[in-house]
Amino acid sequence: MSVEAAAQVIREAMREKIKRHSFWYLVQSGLMILAGIFALIFPAISSVAVVAFLGWLLIISGILQAISLIDARYVPHFWLQLVSVVLSVMVGILFLRNPEAGLLTLTLLLIVFFMV
Repeated sequence: MSVEAAAQVIREAMREKIKRHSFWYLVQSGLMILAGIFALIFPAISSVAVVAFLGWLLIISGILQAISLIDARYVPHFWLQLVSVVLSVMVGILFLRNPEAGLLTLTLLLIVFFMV
């Protein structure tokens, strides 16, 4: 099979997949538009929701990383990864306990990120 024929097969498969799931793409886009409008109308609520989401994400990822480290005591940089687990869980807990300070921290972090 030539490269052009393989590319044509892939294009047809993608077209078929998009046609089959186009309703769900429309539903997803409608929900995203509603979430954007909600975020514009209620910026304080959406900001706190982002901080809470990030806090839970940090806690869950830290726990999963700790589980993966259980059997990896002799891998290189084990202690650095363990410190990363502890920091991830601690920052997640701090974000959940005080969302206002977490929002300020994220704002300052983004300011530094965009300045560099």
